[in-house]
Amino acid sequence: GHTLGQGPSAAPPRRAHGAMVAPGLAGAAKTLVVHIVAIDGLVPVLPEAQAVHLQPYVSYQIRGYREHFTRTMAGPSCRFDDTSRVRVRVDSEFSRWAETEGFQLLVFDASAPAASATIAGAAAAAATEELLGVLGEARVPVAQMLSSPYAQVQGTFP
Repeated sequence: GHTLGQGPSAAPPRRAHGAMVAPGLAGAAKTLVVHIVAIDGLVPVLPEAQAVHLQPYVSYQIRGYREHFTRTMAGPSCRFDDTSRVRVRVDSEFSRWAETEGFQLLVFDASAPAASATIAGAAAAAATEELLGVLGEARVPVAQMLSSPYAQVQGTFP
């Protein structure tokens, strides 16, 4: 499961920047807390690989902010318990991201042959999930975070 939050609220949301944004939240700088708890039941992408040899890590990036990586773990099921904080400005770009794209987490396998290699130029366009070591992804709907300075999104996301 993953927990995203800013913390409880009282004021009703209003429309700003094309999104429903709580009063006092539009334009404010807030700390987004991201807690990646665990993953379970990962399956290797390559047929010859064994789940026990997986080296999963999770990556995410909020548009306009630095990418975050968890530590690398071992096996098909592991507990990351990774908490990070991102200071964000709740502007029109962030509001659009929250409403339309949402929060995407990618799970990579560090033991995949090309996972540690740098892929650039035309090769990047041709790269497949197998070459990149992508084991899976989760999309977390986060639009409700705009409804309150203390809103939380939490759950298990496949």
